Amino acid sequence: MKKLLVFVTLVFTTLLGACGLIEEVNNSLNYTNEALNHIDRLSHFAEDAQMKMGDAVSNPETLNELEQQIAALKTDVEKFNEIDPQIIAEGVHGQIVDLNNKLLTEIDAVMENGELYIDKLQNSPIFNTINELTKMKNLIGSIG
Repeated sequence: MKKLLVFVTLVFTTLLGACGLIEEVNNSLNYTNEALNHIDRLSHFAEDAQMKMGDAVSNPETLNELEQQIAALKTDVEKFNEIDPQIIAEGVHGQIVDLNNKLLTEIDAVMENGELYIDKLQNSPIFNTINELTKMKNLIGSIG
């Protein structure tokens, strides 16, 4: 009877440990997906903004679109920074947050009161910072 009790306890403990491991793997995969989606949105913005900048100088409608995109980008970056990463992703998340904070400062430098200054955007390091973030995709992929 004691052997059976020990066996059942051992099996139960093993199963609980496996459930915790599965949950940690799922959380890591969720973080990886969120981080990769975040970087894809940044990359898409950079491509789109660079195509629109020339037109935005003389076209108020295009300038308005860029203003809205940068405002949305800023909100996305701030939301991503608030994500609570799993232990396995803390280091990578910290690097992304540091670059995101740099990006937020650069966004603030090209906008005042919701108004985008296209000349400031053209000379801004925003696109270099987004490129740095894009280079982190392989590192993020190694987490999942």
